[in-house]
Amino acid sequence: MQWKRHVSTSVQTTFPWIGSDLQTLRNILSPPRPELARWPEQTLWFRASNGVDWLSGRLQSPAGTSRPLVAIAHGLTGSCEGATLVASAAVLLAAGYPVLRLNLRGAGETAPRCASFYHTGLTADIAALIPQLPDPAANGVILMGYSLGGNTVLKYLTEGMVADAVMGGAAVSAPIMPAHAVAAIEQPRNTLYARYLLKWMKEGAAASQFPAPLKQAAAAARSIRHYDETVTAPMHGFQGAEDFYSQAASAPHLRQLARPALVITAQDDSWIPVADYRKVDWAAIPTQPAGSAMAAATADFTQRTRPCPGTTGRCWPGWLICWAFRRCAPARRCDRPADGRA
Repeated sequence: MQWKRHVSTSVQTTFPWIGSDLQTLRNILSPPRPELARWPEQTLWFRASNGVDWLSGRLQSPAGTSRPLVAIAHGLTGSCEGATLVASAAVLLAAGYPVLRLNLRGAGETAPRCASFYHTGLTADIAALIPQLPDPAANGVILMGYSLGGNTVLKYLTEGMVADAVMGGAAVSAPIMPAHAVAAIEQPRNTLYARYLLKWMKEGAAASQFPAPLKQAAAAARSIRHYDETVTAPMHGFQGAEDFYSQAASAPHLRQLARPALVITAQDDSWIPVADYRKVDWAAIPTQPAGSAMAAATADFTQRTRPCPGTTGRCWPGWLICWAFRRCAPARRCDRPADGRA
């Protein structure tokens, strides 16, 4: 199966959610309310790659499914209980996929048990997670990430050590060039967004087991970039914020994608510059089975197209992702090539 390399489309915005700012705020002002209770839920804990800290997740699985497990990573200041992850889980579960909604290192309930925090380039935690996954992963794993988590997924898929169990990935609104995303968020028009994110970053640090000097640095951070300069970089061994952003970026490495990847972004995103996606030579990414990608640049992620099962009706990226997953990952893992590639 050949994937298209790039699709650019325009979707009519749904009133009253006109413009990128209201679209950004929609899940806060009018959150989807999917019903997940019909799928039994387990809370699982996973050791982080440093052998000390933790990730956790909520696992739900349709009875008798033979589809791959979808592990979903959240964005900055997010958690497994975020509206986007829960809405996506509703779509995927209804389509027959087991779903693991992740709390990355230091997020959500893991904060009191962690002395360090996730970042967008922390692919080692994804690598450490895969062998700890439970039985529903026996049919393979698809990695999916929103925003910060999307860049983490893409970077992991380019690093040459992708686990055999991983069949593909999806990234939605990923900051594939973190330096550019931070610069966009810190533009004057986005001041309220930046303050909101920084507030939650500081509260996450306060709730964690960070060493005292890093807690003090977090409390004193004046901006997201300053936080990364004084907290993220020293915590994870980077020379500073710019070094961190450079090493965490997935965009320079997308030609090395080792699995099929669906990459979705919006043309009018307030935080994620679409120019970074337009600079990627999608046609240069090798065809399957070594790896392939499709990028869909669209104007509106909140368009009501088909109703999501158990939700208020929106989550069309979930439907697109389900469509792609059925093509990059067969229902039964035994349908995969004998060499284990997706």
